[in-house]
Amino acid sequence: MANKLTGSYNAVAQISRRQLNGLLASLHQNGASDQPPLRLGHNGVLRVGDPKPTRPEFVRLRFGNWIRNFQSAGGPSNLDDFRARLAVHAPPGAAKMMEEEFSKLEKGRPGRQPSKKPRGRVQLQLSSPTIILADGATSEATLLTDVRAHYDPDSGAGEIAAADHPLHGEVRAAFELSVLSSASGRKLSVRPSSKDSKIEFIAASGTGLTGAEVSRISGELRDIVREKFTPPPVDLPPDFPFSEFKVVGSGANQVIALPIQVSDSPLPSGRIQNLDENFADSSGFAFAASKEYIEDLLEPLFDAVSNVVRDFKKEIIIGVTVFGIPLKQTIKFTLQLKSGPSLEWESGRIKLSAHLKLVVRPGADLSFTFTQKFKLALNASTQQVTLEADGNPSVNTNLPFNFLHEAFENAIKDARDHALSGGAAPVNNAVNQVFAGARQKLIGGLKVFDESASATFTAVKITKDGLIVRGEIGSGPRQARVFGQHHDEDERDLAAPHRGHGARHGFERFIRAPVRKIDQCVVGEFAAAGPVALQGDVTRDEVL
Repeated sequence: MANKLTGSYNAVAQISRRQLNGLLASLHQNGASDQPPLRLGHNGVLRVGDPKPTRPEFVRLRFGNWIRNFQSAGGPSNLDDFRARLAVHAPPGAAKMMEEEFSKLEKGRPGRQPSKKPRGRVQLQLSSPTIILADGATSEATLLTDVRAHYDPDSGAGEIAAADHPLHGEVRAAFELSVLSSASGRKLSVRPSSKDSKIEFIAASGTGLTGAEVSRISGELRDIVREKFTPPPVDLPPDFPFSEFKVVGSGANQVIALPIQVSDSPLPSGRIQNLDENFADSSGFAFAASKEYIEDLLEPLFDAVSNVVRDFKKEIIIGVTVFGIPLKQTIKFTLQLKSGPSLEWESGRIKLSAHLKLVVRPGADLSFTFTQKFKLALNASTQQVTLEADGNPSVNTNLPFNFLHEAFENAIKDARDHALSGGAAPVNNAVNQVFAGARQKLIGGLKVFDESASATFTAVKITKDGLIVRGEIGSGPRQARVFGQHHDEDERDLAAPHRGHGARHGFERFIRAPVRKIDQCVVGEFAAAGPVALQGDVTRDEVL
């Protein structure tokens, strides 16, 4: 039967959607640098509406690129010199074929009939994206980003929208995520959805965009996403810990569940659907280890109890005088294990118990049960997770003679403490390694996306199904958001968030765009309802 917390796995990690949005913000910040392997751009200039080249056109294009590369490497300076050089050095038959191809190139690209379809250049500004996840999804995630765009049509080309209808709104694009295996190692593949309904544009309030215009924009958007926003597979480190995921829940506490390997045994395949429990609650991330797996790690505790029972031997000598004759009687006490030891998992604690028999010779035997409770502890400074005794052993009946009770209790305590922290294989070393190893694997996986990522444990919990450790994911400092300006080829100002001068002028030009009202001012991660300073003396009150 599948474990409620971990399904068919020994351990599972969960990461909250809000922490995933934080990672996306880091990737967006990485867009200002060419160094990180993964990054999301802030702005760009794209072509839209260009017909795809035919096969002959594609060959001519590739041949032209080859010629330019040859020239840049120190080859002939112009096309005539290049043709002459080939004619001299190539075999006669090959030289003739090349001359024929050059003649075709001279004729140029066939002219295209004028079209009123949209075709031209689009300048984009993109916000930091957020993620939308469907409960139960195992391969798809949707990115949502706000976009502002300016379209410059080619001569004779059609418009995307009316001139007084700004291209301002929200883009939603679904992507298929998978981990691919190759000869060079595993790779992360991110591919746009092939379903048109999963890539769409939603017009912002006040733009005046009609349904037909939104449909036209969505069509162009799908071509852009599929042709120009499909990243190549990204190499994953050999020890990248995750290979599949499942979305669990919805709303503010939605998480993705990721099976994680904590032993030498490979993860079982095809079992991801068994994960249905959100154990991260409102935390940024959490790990859960199944009670079945933890019980295997607690074998030294079982052995300790068994050894106490086996080695327990006490005796007393009772002296009496009968008719003036002194008599002595030796009474021997030993223990036998009737059943157990076994574990009982409860909310907040684990109970170790065993049913024992006190053998009295001579005398009547006595059966009793003892219980030792354990709790889970977190050392915040060292980040160590350990089991601790919760009080002393409890015996459900009074043993004859106090010294027997004390001797048994002390024997159990010594064996318990030695099993937890001493010996060749301390229980707490194994327990802590489960969560410390999972934490390091999580950090290693996060660093693929954010080199400054960290993970810190904040709370621990025992449930009827296993152990849970919760925490938060951290990242490096966020760069200050500044509204600046730059000039395109037509000398039109575009305001863009970047680090530089001209902030106020760029911001003023930005707000003079056709959408003339700002309902909410967003700076970095903060949404302001009151005045917020933007690089000095520009505040929200001044621009409404």
